Amino acid sequence: MRYEVYRDHNRQWRWRLRLPGGEVVAVSAEAYRRRIDAMARIDRVKASVDARVDVYDVRRGAA
Repeated sequence: MRYEVYRDHNRQWRWRLRLPGGEVVAVSAEAYRRRIDAMARIDRVKASVDARVDVYDVRRGAA
């Protein structure tokens, strides 16, 4: 997998995570004015590998 940092059409910085085959599996939810801020968010995502996973069913609330 690899992270890509790029400028969007508004010249803001964003990131995305791609699988080796090129499929995008995660994207930044917001844009950043500075590239360093987008890079810092990638570091936070990497640090969250042990985060809890909550599953929700919109018809019933939390599963």
